[in-house]
Amino acid sequence: MTRSRAIRRLARNMSKRHDNPGPIENTGEEKSPEWVLDDFKYPEMTSHNRSIDWIVDVSNTLGAEIRTEVDGGYSHCSESFEIMIRGRASGILYRISVTQSNKQLEIMSKRVSEFTMTSRESAVILYAFRDLMEIRVSWWDICTSRWEYICMRDELNELTPHWPGDGVVSMLYLLHNDLEQSTELSLKTLRREMRKALVIYWFNGMSSPLMTMSEVTNFSEGLRELENAESKIDFLETRKRMLDSLERLLANPDALGDKEEVVE
Repeated sequence: MTRSRAIRRLARNMSKRHDNPGPIENTGEEKSPEWVLDDFKYPEMTSHNRSIDWIVDVSNTLGAEIRTEVDGGYSHCSESFEIMIRGRASGILYRISVTQSNKQLEIMSKRVSEFTMTSRESAVILYAFRDLMEIRVSWWDICTSRWEYICMRDELNELTPHWPGDGVVSMLYLLHNDLEQSTELSLKTLRREMRKALVIYWFNGMSSPLMTMSEVTNFSEGLRELENAESKIDFLETRKRMLDSLERLLANPDALGDKEEVVE
């Protein structure tokens, strides 16, 4: 790391910042500059750097906000950034906290230019350096003014390896479409947190105006059914019913005028 880069990081880490996300209604109103995560790139690490650019591009596309001024966001061996993103229809505010290991990037960069990286090499390398990025997801509980952790992580798949930054992009899309994704079989923790978060955000007027309390109740009861499903067949039948209902609701803007319980 160059001296000027280290000074920038030190100054950023010293900036005063509270854990409170601020006015969450304004999250994502302004696009992040293309260079916002350039300090997280590394010489010779072409695939990693491409993932960093992809994170910025998708964040701007989905209306997410990238924050690099993070409490404790820099140390000698790692540095961090956060992405704030809201659920497309739920309005729930999520935070993706990313901690990148500069030490691992430094080690990889020493010899990565000596060969052409195929999927075979990628699988071997990314398994060895699987802690290159640590990703934590949480949602902002308006009632308690606290970030609530959601147990979600980027799974390492050696058959179809991907760089950790690509996993951050997948997480962005997942949280943007949180209502639909909460019905996925593997996302048990998101499903459990959604039963609380959706209701809170609806009462605070931050969910889609197309959703009435009746729709919120139906969806929450559906999540409970998924949690208690006795077989995979029961789970999939309930999930299909829920997704069909969501599709009809959110794909019909004319329904807005028919709602009597719309939150203004």
